[in-house]
Amino acid sequence: MKKWIDELEEVNNRLDELKGLVKNSQSVEDVDKFTTEYKDLVERKNALEQTKPNKEQKMNYLETQQSLKDFVAIQTNNKLSNEERVNAWNEKLAENGVTVTDPSAYLPKKLELELQTVLTRANAVFPLLRVTNAGAILISQELTSNDEAQIHTPGTTKTRQAATLTVSGIKPRMIYKAQSIDEIQKQTLSSFENLYETIVAELAQRVIDKVVDLALVEGTATGAEGASATENGFISVTTETNTNKVKHVSGKDDLIAGVESAVDEITVGGKKYLIITKAHKHAILKALRTKFPQMTVRNNNTDIADALGVDELVIYQGTKAIKPTVMAEGAYAVDMKPLNRIEQFRFDTNENDILVETTASGRPYLFGGIAVIDLD
Repeated sequence: MKKWIDELEEVNNRLDELKGLVKNSQSVEDVDKFTTEYKDLVERKNALEQTKPNKEQKMNYLETQQSLKDFVAIQTNNKLSNEERVNAWNEKLAENGVTVTDPSAYLPKKLELELQTVLTRANAVFPLLRVTNAGAILISQELTSNDEAQIHTPGTTKTRQAATLTVSGIKPRMIYKAQSIDEIQKQTLSSFENLYETIVAELAQRVIDKVVDLALVEGTATGAEGASATENGFISVTTETNTNKVKHVSGKDDLIAGVESAVDEITVGGKKYLIITKAHKHAILKALRTKFPQMTVRNNNTDIADALGVDELVIYQGTKAIKPTVMAEGAYAVDMKPLNRIEQFRFDTNENDILVETTASGRPYLFGGIAVIDLD
């Protein structure tokens, strides 16, 4: 674009100069020479204006199939380091008129849309989490006191009250998913970049699913000083020992009463979500119809949510043995590197592996934000 502007400016300046030369010239030969040059420059100017670079069109490079081909070619070049891949992609963006300050954040649109689908819709639990991208240790500072505020009587000494400041940090751990591709299959595919697009989205989905599993049930971290190196970076809602953040209620004898008690434990503002499996949903529906035979409860999430006093049912689609959990939006915090950046996935040509990875950590975040219903 800059080259085009400079050339057009040069032509316009020369045209203005020629106008003055023709006007002040006393020689017929000079006038003819200037006029011929003037006509040639007018034609050149018209040609330049017809080939004016379209900035919007150049930006659309990221929406083309070619951008995905170029991106995959860079990612599958195993001779390049991660830094060299980023630089190569930056050069490709510049070559196609896309000037950005952070090339890692600009992906081919087809791949970006696949990843956005993973991040926003494919796992119903994930959007409920408070996700940040600092890539650092997840620190919690909690100031608690069991004493009530007191009324001061003039002339008396104020009683000092006890309070405890608890600071704990969780070190992030790497979550990854790798997929091997048969070399013969790779070579016989007519469009490897479409395979790459599909697999990256699938692997990203598996990483997101793992984050949710760690948050709900698989987390082994404690946040304690000197914690074991085998901890996986997440304090799950089922193992959190801070009762200010996670309450446990019983639903063994009366599931509906357990859910209602859990809802009552949520004291933060905003929407309340009941996270359950399909089996939990069927058990709740049966219990509602048994407990309230006069009430018609249809087998849909809205009716069940209304009957239980929550804003929405969220069906967990994973395979882990989670417990029914009522959660306020954003009550669980996760820090992870964003998946829609090029350094988060790569192709290993030695092993024919496509790898998606991110460092992540997670912990319950808000006081009065989560309640777990124990069924045993």
